[in-house]
Parts: sequence; structure tokens; C-alpha cells
Amino acid sequence: MLSADIIGALSGLVAARLPDFSVELLERAGLPRFGSDPDLSAQLKNVIDNNSEILKDRQLGFVIVDLTDDPARGFGLSRPAYAGVNDTQYGTVASLAKLLPLYGAYQLRYDLRNYIKECAGNPVSRISDITMLASRVREGYRIINAAESNQSIPLIENIFFPASIESTLDFWRGTEDDTALGAIHAADVNTIHPGPRRARTWGKLRNTDNLVIELDPLFGTPPAPQALYFFEQLRLMAGWSDDISAAIVIEALGFPYLWKLADRSFLFRNIWGPIGTGNPDGVNRDGDQGGLFLAADYWHTSWAARRSGWSDPPEETEAPSHPVNGGTARSVALLMTALAQNHLIGNGATDFDPDAHNEIREILRKKFIDVDDDGNPVNPGEHERGEESPIGAKFRKQAEAPSLGWTISQTPWTPGGTPPTELAVSKIGELPPDEKTGFAGHASNAILVRAGRGGAVPITAVLVGINRRDDHYIPLFTFGREMVQVLAARHSA
Repeated sequence: MLSADIIGALSGLVAARLPDFSVELLERAGLPRFGSDPDLSAQLKNVIDNNSEILKDRQLGFVIVDLTDDPARGFGLSRPAYAGVNDTQYGTVASLAKLLPLYGAYQLRYDLRNYIKECAGNPVSRISDITMLASRVREGYRIINAAESNQSIPLIENIFFPASIESTLDFWRGTEDDTALGAIHAADVNTIHPGPRRARTWGKLRNTDNLVIELDPLFGTPPAPQALYFFEQLRLMAGWSDDISAAIVIEALGFPYLWKLADRSFLFRNIWGPIGTGNPDGVNRDGDQGGLFLAADYWHTSWAARRSGWSDPPEETEAPSHPVNGGTARSVALLMTALAQNHLIGNGATDFDPDAHNEIREILRKKFIDVDDDGNPVNPGEHERGEESPIGAKFRKQAEAPSLGWTISQTPWTPGGTPPTELAVSKIGELPPDEKTGFAGHASNAILVRAGRGGAVPITAVLVGINRRDDHYIPLFTFGREMVQVLAARHSA
């Protein structure tokens, strides 16, 4: 016979509410749908036609989202004008898909913070420590297939700082600056003299014990060299496109969580509808299934590997026949536009997290330095982060030319500070050239830029270029350069 105490405890467990998965469509009331602008569509089509040798190909996809406030046109930050060519064509985007786990980390933090607050006033549901939080969240997420069934993933205990349960839950954070993280990344990619993380993690991050080692710099005797807290792993993944850190972040969040995030936010869709009607041929067309999707961790294991009890991808993704880390230009543009509007992290309708948006933009902040035709930095000393932005490089060079004189300063954002008035935010996806095979390389790029124009309204735009053919940066250079002229023609000072 069960005692009254045990019966009471069991009743309390049943009564304790489970967490919500608050992600909603990014195109709900909180983020107005893209506006169809025939003029912008015609301008994009003209750019493609006038540079047909470089830009006209089914393996190239482009999007321009104009968020510049312009009452005369009826568009602006809250109602962006949209134009895309081959923008719903799904395929590999390489590291550009790392935007999904970056989004996922902050959305998970938002949901957990809200869950803790909602439970605080109920003696039955009140959360006392990180272990209780992690257990209850995974229990709820497993019901909707957003958590692993046989592992403690998402690895909440090592992603979030436990001492802040009763105040503001946050990521575990270290003290490494950009120089220190850049040195770690340089060792990660050095195959002749690799750093300690390379051998320790290659294909081994399926195991939760191995993940814990990488997310706790104080773990073990002695601690593992170059282990980093979760926030630094995020910074390396997004700022330097570091594959080891990407794998750590992805495996810690879990493929089921990231899939549910993409599916519920509509970053992955069964059908992509057209934007507007009567657009020029090939512009803003509808499309088949696709969007941001991850089924590989960038470090030699995939979701379908069936290791350590991890489940397979859902059937509706058709994985792994799809490219394992894929996307469409429109899905990437949707995420970057939501980031520009401060509507990416939140409940999709009424509540959003401004500090999260500021911090994500800071993590993705780039210099947009000039590069040569091979993509090599013209002034390597200007590099703050280990990643170029081919669209951004040519955009900045053209925008700051004497004929326009726009400015794209890169003032860092510090927590609690005022967000900078000018932005240069970027992520690249690259399959590098291979001299042995003659492969010229693929490169895709997404940028969010806000350029100053003296006393005039800043030019604000999201540009996405997807290149799946073997000419590397060349189409992205041309697209970035031409888009400055399009935006200048639309918005006179």
C-alpha cells in the first residue's frame, strides 16, 4: 500500500504542467508577410537578365528584402518589400544552415525562462533547480517529438547556468575574447598541427558524456584542453563557422528539437506559395518542399546514423535523400528579416526578446571587408571574425564609394547598451575549392545591412545568394554590387 506522502508526491507530479513549445509561424501577426512589390521584382529580374552570363542559372537563387522606411512606396521595416529568383529551390547551403541552431539556442532560452516564471506561483509546478527543469522539459518535448527518446537531449544542464534558476536563466558563459576564439578555430582547421579538440571530438559527439566534456572547461582531472562553455561554442559556430563548435551546439540541442523548430516556425515547408501575383516570369514563384533543415552535425555524424539511441529524421523530410544540411533562399531571408524586425525570438505574436536579437546580431557582426576575385581578404588585418561575406564585401565597397557615400560602421553591441544605428550582419555557407579534383567550390551568403546616409533614413536590406554551381564567389560578388544600385534607385536621399 502506498503511503499518503507517496500518493501526494505522485499527484503533484501529474498536476505539474509541462512546458509549451511556443514557436509559431514567423509570418503570424508578429511578423507581417513579405509585401509583393512589382517594381522591386522587375528590378531584380533586370539585374539577372543584364548579368545573365553570371547570374542566370537554376543553380543560383537570390532574394532581396527591402526594409528601408519609405512612406511613398508603402514599405518599410514592418512591411518589407520582397523579390526573389529561384528562391524556393531547395538544396545544400553548407554552413548557412548554422543559422538554425543559433536561432534554436535563443528560442529555447526564451521558452525556458517563460516556463520558470509561469511555474513560480504554483507550489505543485514550481521549479527548484536545473535538474528538475531539464527533466520536466524533456518529458514534455518528447511528447511532441522535440527531444531524444533515449538520451538527455536537449542537454539543458550544460547549456544553461543553474544558479540563475530563480532569476534569469542564461547560457553558461566564459571569458574568451575574439582573439582567443580565433586561435582555437585556427587550430581546429589545421590538419597538420591540429588542436586538441579535433581528435577528441571527430565523430564522437553522439555520446552525451563527450558533449559534457566539451561544455565544461572545469570538468575532469586535468580538464580537457580548449573545452568551452556553451555561449563560446555559439560564438565560434556563427562567427567563425567552426565545425567542431557547430557539432557541439547541434548535438546539445538535438536534431528533433531543431526539426520541430524549423517545422513549427515555417522555415521548412511542404509547399512554398508565390508572393504576390502578376510578377515577372521566374520571380517570387511557388516551390516544393524545403527550407532550413539539419540532419548532420558538420563533424562526421548524421541524424540517420542510429547511434546511441538517437531517432531517425521524420519521414516528411524525406531525409536523408534530401541534402543533409539544406535550405532555400526564401527560408534564409525569412529568418534574417525576422532578426532585423526583432521578431525572431519570442512567441511569434505578442512577446519578443530584444536582448536576444541584439546579441545574435553581435555574434553575426562582420566587417564586410573587401576581397579579391578569389575571395581572399584585401586587408586581412581588418578581420575581426574568421569568415568573409562575399555579398557584403562588394555591397560595402559600392555603397561607400564617393557617388553614394553611405556608411556601414561596425560598432560592437554590449549587453545593456544601445544597439548600433548601422549594421553589417552576415553568415556564409561554403564548400571550398579542391585543387586535387578541380572543384571550384560553392558559396552561399546571407547579409543584413543597415547603411547610414547622413540625415536621411538608413538603407536597410536583407540579401541572400545561394550558389550551387562551381564558380564559388563570383555570382555573389555581382549580386552584392548590383543590389546597391537597386536600393539607391529606389530611395533617393
